[in-house]
Amino acid sequence: VIGPKKKHLDYLLHCTNEPNVSIPQMADLLIERTQHTSWVVVFKSLVSIHNLMNYGNERFTQYLASNNCSFNLSGFIDKGGVQGYDMSTFIRRYAKYLNEKALSYRLMAFD
Repeated sequence: VIGPKKKHLDYLLHCTNEPNVSIPQMADLLIERTQHTSWVVVFKSLVSIHNLMNYGNERFTQYLASNNCSFNLSGFIDKGGVQGYDMSTFIRRYAKYLNEKALSYRLMAFD
C-alpha cells in the first residue's frame, strides 16, 4: 500500500503555515476526497489529513476539532476488486481513529 508522495505532503504542510491559505477550504477539500468510492483515494486523503494533524500548523487540527468535522466512513466499502474489499475494513477503522483524535483535541485542546 503506497500513501501520498512525500513532495505532496510537504507542499500541504507548507501551505498550513501560509497566512494566505484558507485552512477551512483545504480541510474541506481533503474531507471531500474521503467520500470517493475508491479505497486508494480515500486512503491517501486520510493519510494526508493525519499527517497534517500531526505535523501541520495547529490551525488545521483546531479547524477539524472545532467544526465537529467527521469522517463518515462507517459504511465504506470498495467493491471494485479483492484488494478494495479487503482494505475497506482498514479504511473504516482509520477514519474512526482520526475522528477520535479530533474529538480528543476538542475536549483537551492538546494532541
